[in-house]
Amino acid sequence: MIYLDYAAGAPLDPGVADRVAHVMALGLGNPSSLHARGRRARDLIDEARETLANALGVDFAEVLFTSGGTEADNLAILGCMGAAPAGRDGLVVSAIEHHAVLGAADEAERRGFRVRRVAPGADGRVEPEAVVQALDGRVTLVSVMHANNETGAVMDVPATAAAAHHAGALCHTDAVQSFGCLPFLPARMGCDLASVSSHKIGGPPGVGGLYIRRGVRLHPVLHGGSQERGVRPGTEALHLIVGFGEAVRLAMDRREADAVLAHACAGRFEAAVRGGLPDVQRNGCAGRSRPGIVNLRFGGLDGAAVVISLDMAGVAASTGAACSAGSPEPSHVLLAMGLDEDEARASVRFSFGRGVTEEQADQAASIVVEQVRRMRRGV
Repeated sequence: MIYLDYAAGAPLDPGVADRVAHVMALGLGNPSSLHARGRRARDLIDEARETLANALGVDFAEVLFTSGGTEADNLAILGCMGAAPAGRDGLVVSAIEHHAVLGAADEAERRGFRVRRVAPGADGRVEPEAVVQALDGRVTLVSVMHANNETGAVMDVPATAAAAHHAGALCHTDAVQSFGCLPFLPARMGCDLASVSSHKIGGPPGVGGLYIRRGVRLHPVLHGGSQERGVRPGTEALHLIVGFGEAVRLAMDRREADAVLAHACAGRFEAAVRGGLPDVQRNGCAGRSRPGIVNLRFGGLDGAAVVISLDMAGVAASTGAACSAGSPEPSHVLLAMGLDEDEARASVRFSFGRGVTEEQADQAASIVVEQVRRMRRGV
């Protein structure tokens, strides 16, 4: 199997798996306990927090651990809106956000907040100027992702953050798809909050992180203990957090080399597929894009059927966000970019990462061309 679904989740790195297994075998106690086993568990969590904080270029105390990117997004949005001062009842999000952000925005709307959704251009990018048009003196938070998970389009987060601050609002970015792949220093970019996740960078699923700039107040989404400074209560998943820290360390060491390889493999793959199938179109612009994501449109075919055919032939790909797998609805990202429903349904996302070689990219392209031609012949 040639795995081309890194945007959905990277395979667990062997080094991370070893680290997780080692920690689980230690038999440590609750990190909140005062005895030796509890203190050792707390030390390991603090080490992972320090690793993540250093990778983000922020202070140790500005990083919280969550159960993943979805919880981090929900905490950022609902927590920020819940702590909004009087008269600040507005939320601005882009129309191409991950469902974790859009779902949180829907919930905020149900709670009485005003939500404005900003459309992207045909290239899949949300321009800061479009965000400015949605701002007014009542907006509390702007949330625009760093890199889109379906097309790879990279947004101008610094300019967006500057626009938000000019209007007196905070800025959150979902960096789940870019962290570990692109340079990402949220404080330098002007972000007040930023979400990251473990399983996109070869870490275990079920753990993520949220950067919260010092001084930003959040109303907790969960209620209970005092863990994570009382903002995210609940006993910490020690082995997952340690695994996340190890994945961050490895990702930072390998980021530039991984990005170069992913870009090269994706470029070879796309050129070979479009050379063999001249009518195939790319969704989104190749420039200003996260390395390794190629979203292609196979006119006249159903993208889900293409994915199944490729899976049987030895190539793993997807029709879009993994959280929407099985949904009968076409991609909200592609629809927001101006594609019609048939075009959106005919699209497949291929995403490359550390474990893919250029030879495998060539082989996968040959399989795609062969399978699409076979499907069009009705065989």
